[in-house]
Amino acid sequence: MTKEERVRLEMFKRVTTFGAANSGLFPEGTPGGEAFAIVGQAVEAIEAHTVAKLSASSEARKEAARTRANIREQMKAITLTARGVAIVEDGIKKTFKMPTRHSDGALLDVARKFLDNAKAQKAKFVRLGLPATFLDDLRTHVAALEKAFEHRREGRRGRKL
Repeated sequence: MTKEERVRLEMFKRVTTFGAANSGLFPEGTPGGEAFAIVGQAVEAIEAHTVAKLSASSEARKEAARTRANIREQMKAITLTARGVAIVEDGIKKTFKMPTRHSDGALLDVARKFLDNAKAQKAKFVRLGLPATFLDDLRTHVAALEKAFEHRREGRRGRKL
């Protein structure tokens, strides 16, 4: 909620309080009483929306953190397995290095690189103990994190309007 929106909500709350304090002047059946009831309903709806939005935002952050951890865990398994492949094939260890930067963008970039490079090596990785679905699993988590970031960008765009 922006500062301007908070100021408006506080104004609506003051109007609702004024209407309740002066209910004798604005009985329920009159246009004034109905107007105060509408403002009161709007305040309740705004507050309910704010609480729901904060809860959803918190859950989205937690889900993004879990997805990020899953991506790192899967990439780490690929990196460790690549060491075993490197015994036979020179230079593969350099292809599967964990990102040095800890930003989400760097993580996604390196994860996509892992996906591209591991396609050709999939049989070797599976033979050394990774599950047959390791690429699909990583691809699913990368897509989920990308979707979370897109959802966040859309939310920011909506606030500016």
